[in-house]
Amino acid sequence: METNRSQFLSAMSFGKKLVISVVSLILFGGVITYAVYEATKATVTISIDGEDLEVQTHASTVAELMKEQEWNVQEYDHVEPGLDTEISGNMNVTWDQAKEVFVTIHNHEEQVWTTADNVEEFIQELDIEVKEHDFIAPALSEEITDRMNLIYESAFQVELTSDGEQQELWTTSTTVADFLERKCYIR
Repeated sequence: METNRSQFLSAMSFGKKLVISVVSLILFGGVITYAVYEATKATVTISIDGEDLEVQTHASTVAELMKEQEWNVQEYDHVEPGLDTEISGNMNVTWDQAKEVFVTIHNHEEQVWTTADNVEEFIQELDIEVKEHDFIAPALSEEITDRMNLIYESAFQVELTSDGEQQELWTTSTTVADFLERKCYIR
């Protein structure tokens, strides 16, 4: 009976050792697999509207990276390199999010999306040449903000005769009444 008991304990001890060895091997394999998975991620530095963020990814393209990070790239946004570009190690990506601007040109309003940083860049995108006497608000140096209102009126020269004296003036007013009311002329 003593022999059976010692064989039983020996077999039980062997079984425990076997289970512990198998569990240890599985855990070791899992840790190694996880370490290799993490070590093979590409490092990507993404600049979002001028702020840099470093991410680790297994995404194969820039589009997959954006989706993986749950970033919603809109139609008018600018992503460089393009969304179809393959990810490589130590890559830099720039994402400029477009802003909606309401542009009024000669009393005609239009909604425009832009990634320009300031009004001057935006006006260049619109292919408008601002001349000295033109009216533009806000100023060319102002930063573009989302849902901004921008007004542009080109100036033209008029001849004003007052008390027999003739003057050439610049104005953006389209009616005489508006011109006289606003007194918006420049010599």
